[in-house]
Amino acid sequence: MKKCVFVIMLVILLLVNTGCKSDKPLPGISTESLSNTNNTNDTNNTGKTEITNITNITNITGTTNNTGDATTTTKESGTTQMPTNIGNDITPNTQYLYPVMGNTGKWGYVNSKGKLIIDYLYDHADFFTEGAAVVSVNEKYGLIGLSSEVIIEPQYAYIGRFSEGWTHVVKYEGDAVLHGFINKNGEVVYKDFYNNNTGDFHDGLAVFEKDLNFGYSNTRGDIVIQPEYFMAYDFSEGLAVVVNESDKHGFIDKTGKLVIPFLFEHNFEGTYLYEGFSEGLAAVCEDGKFGYIDEKGSYVIEPVYDYAERFNDGAALVVADGFYGYIDKTGKYIIKPQFAYASSFRNGYAFVRKPDIENYEEIGGYALIDRNGDFITGENLANEDGGGYTFTTEWNVGFTEDLARVVMIIDGTQRFVYIDKNGEIVWKMD
Repeated sequence: MKKCVFVIMLVILLLVNTGCKSDKPLPGISTESLSNTNNTNDTNNTGKTEITNITNITNITGTTNNTGDATTTTKESGTTQMPTNIGNDITPNTQYLYPVMGNTGKWGYVNSKGKLIIDYLYDHADFFTEGAAVVSVNEKYGLIGLSSEVIIEPQYAYIGRFSEGWTHVVKYEGDAVLHGFINKNGEVVYKDFYNNNTGDFHDGLAVFEKDLNFGYSNTRGDIVIQPEYFMAYDFSEGLAVVVNESDKHGFIDKTGKLVIPFLFEHNFEGTYLYEGFSEGLAAVCEDGKFGYIDEKGSYVIEPVYDYAERFNDGAALVVADGFYGYIDKTGKYIIKPQFAYASSFRNGYAFVRKPDIENYEEIGGYALIDRNGDFITGENLANEDGGGYTFTTEWNVGFTEDLARVVMIIDGTQRFVYIDKNGEIVWKMD
């Protein structure tokens, strides 16, 4: 959900009255991350700005559905040969692997013990999702499996992460910029209305933007819910947040029926941190305060917080009186507000920063905590959202399987490392 279109949205934030706002810092995006995506990044429905216009699509052979939009379904072969693993003896692999960069600038993968499993072969490498990882060779992006087998040869200007068996791809053909979705069989569905503001598939539907309005399509590229919303977000637990022209948001079901009215203030600044249902509750904002509703639209936790995020692992991040803490689904504090910064829990862990650290930019100051509030690392982590140093989608909060990638201050220098759940370093960049 964090891509280069977000930079433009930050500019828009300076010009737009966004209603129920928060002082929660926005996720960091590095210039390196932006360059690695070749400026064709999509965004998970965080705004209406389109970076790359689709042109000359009509000259592509395809069919036309009942909306009059050209669509192409094809199975593509690669144009750039993927390098073959030359390091370790690869056998069919079911363990999770983690992307690492070697001292030559090439990327490979290690296991949870820090052992190199896939050699340093790629220009860039992403995390695995649904058994596939995005890698690049010669500025072209493809997909590999956990045993380094080639799933899709490098040929795309951009590939996202898999969600429900499909991922967003971008490809150049002459003057045309094609946006579509691809599955692991290499079957691609291109649509005229897919663009940088196209989301991932959730509950079988993906949000898209057409003519500055948002709707939803299925995996065949059929429009299921017409683009009629000022803004829209991913489906979650059968419902999706949609926004009207008055900048109020409500919730629709998968048929497009409005099941919770447009009652809530649209917090543009923090949208993809709190919007939507998670664990049966959704954070909403009224009169400048956040609370949680159930799927009938009734308050379960009254709006008393300055800011609130989605529930993860039975806990939700809230801000009260300028400090960050965590509540359970009854509204009871699990960890009382005490931090100057905190992230949502992910896989049982979260990043925090204490309020008495003033020079945290130089010394780190961030740490990982568990659900009990116990520190599993020292306060020597340098980034509030973990550590990701290629794609913007790689910024991870907490653990992926057994390891977390973080930016750690070691001997006064920022280093990218993987740590285990005891806080011990498993792998570090040379």
